[in-house]
Amino acid sequence: MRAALAALLCALLGACSTLMPQSTQRANVSLTDADSGTDRFVKAGDIIEISLPASRTTGFAWGFVADAATTVVSLGQPQYVQDAGSGVGRGGVEKWRFRANRAGTQTLRFEYRRPADRATPPSRTASFNIRVN
Repeated sequence: MRAALAALLCALLGACSTLMPQSTQRANVSLTDADSGTDRFVKAGDIIEISLPASRTTGFAWGFVADAATTVVSLGQPQYVQDAGSGVGRGGVEKWRFRANRAGTQTLRFEYRRPADRATPPSRTASFNIRVN
C-alpha cells in the first residue's frame, strides 16, 4: 500500500512539474553578450537564458533573428529589467529564454536597433552557437 501511494505521489509531482510555465523554470545555461560568438553545449530539455544589455528608453531594443531551425525553441517574449534610477538613457537587461528541443546545432542571432528603423544596419549584434546533445 505504501509503495503504491509513494508511486502515485511521485507521478503527481512529476506531472505538476511538467505543467509549470516555462518562464518560471530555472535556466540551466546563462549567457551574456560576453559569450557572443562562442559554442555552448547543452542537453535536450535544458533552459537557456540570454541576457543582453539594453536601453529601451532610447528607443533601441534587441530583436531575435528567427530562422526555421527547431533545435532550440523560444519560450516567448523577452523580459526587460531596468536598472535602478531614472531618466532617459537608463540602461537595463533584456532576458531571452529558450529550450533545447532536440539534438543538433542552431545559432541564435540578435540585432540591437530601433524596431521602426529596419533600413539601417543594427548598432550591435550578438550570436550564440548552441549545440544540443
